[in-house]
Amino acid sequence: MSPKELHQLIQQLQPKWSADGSKLQATAVLDEALLRALTQGVEDNFIHEMVTINGNLRVRKLETVNEAQYGKDISFEFNFRGEVAPVFSSIEKLVQANPVTPPKSFIIYQSADSNSFYDSMDDECNPSGEIKHYLEISEIWKTLKGCCDHSGSIAEITFLYRKKLTLRSIYNPKVLKQEFDGLDRFTRILKDLDSDSHKDGKTHILQNSLVGLLGHIPEKERFEYLLLNFTKFTSRFDDAYHAYVVGFSFDDLRKEHEERYREYMVKINDIVSSSLIKALMIPGALYLTATRTLAIQSSKSLANATEAGIVNVGIGIAAIAICMIYWWILCNESSSLSSIKVEYKSLMGRLRDKSADAHRAIEDYIEVLDKKITNAESAIGMLKVINVISVLASVIWVLWRFFA
Repeated sequence: MSPKELHQLIQQLQPKWSADGSKLQATAVLDEALLRALTQGVEDNFIHEMVTINGNLRVRKLETVNEAQYGKDISFEFNFRGEVAPVFSSIEKLVQANPVTPPKSFIIYQSADSNSFYDSMDDECNPSGEIKHYLEISEIWKTLKGCCDHSGSIAEITFLYRKKLTLRSIYNPKVLKQEFDGLDRFTRILKDLDSDSHKDGKTHILQNSLVGLLGHIPEKERFEYLLLNFTKFTSRFDDAYHAYVVGFSFDDLRKEHEERYREYMVKINDIVSSSLIKALMIPGALYLTATRTLAIQSSKSLANATEAGIVNVGIGIAAIAICMIYWWILCNESSSLSSIKVEYKSLMGRLRDKSADAHRAIEDYIEVLDKKITNAESAIGMLKVINVISVLASVIWVLWRFFA
């Protein structure tokens, strides 16, 4: 039988608590369905096996009851600490028995008009009011316990960072009437700390916040005071954590962008160095043109003149090819510089959006990189001009040698 079915059975039978709250008793007219339910209850250990028929003082085992007793009144007791779901007469009794460790399922039954149940395995069960707040308190305690330095028992946790601070799971059930604003974010920040790179920072912030709020409160009253001032506490914790994250992110962002700055500087230097080394093709082309072309007019024969013309044309084509290849190389290097410039501008824009402080901290790097890119663009532009002058000089020289 599920907790929900047990709750429905209790609602149907409408049992009553004894004066001292030690027994939950019910009387009902016996029929086949009830006998079946009671038999199942004995097997599931939420109904005591001893019953009475028609108010007879003599008790008997339920297994001795049969259809001969149908139509008679049967009296029995609920085992309100049964395995299916414990039954409590009030939320206060539940808190007294389990202040921070709620059962997986439970039933609160005061009367036919005042009762409720909770089952953690039932997706359709949506607790509200005091039950919801009770479960939230258990979540708060569980979160704190996951961050404490020592837990001597279920009901006590100790924090040792900065100052020893002990909390006990003691609080007045009246606290259950209060909302716990900020709980979702609080538990989300401190969830799965073992796999969190910020574990130490988070636990230190938590303990500092606890000491600041509870350091002057007597030990037995601390947890209740925390619950009563939970909104204030989570606000303080959230502010401290936000400051920590901003500081941590600032350092991470600054280091990341400094590393990227160095990478860009290396790339720019490589581009400029490569362009300058390949610029040796220009004097090579000029030297080839100047020393290997032949004068046509001074040739002694037609054969020599033809040979000189062919040589001059070949050298001219070679000089033009060299200059064209170098032009393409320079255009490619210029495109690489433009890509670096666009990428770095985008990176700096994202940095400015994430953290203005981090952006200000590396403004000098940005200025140096901008100058470096500008100088590299100027150098490539100058090499392009020299390359054009070189090819023009080579062509003019070859043409001149045709008529020299």
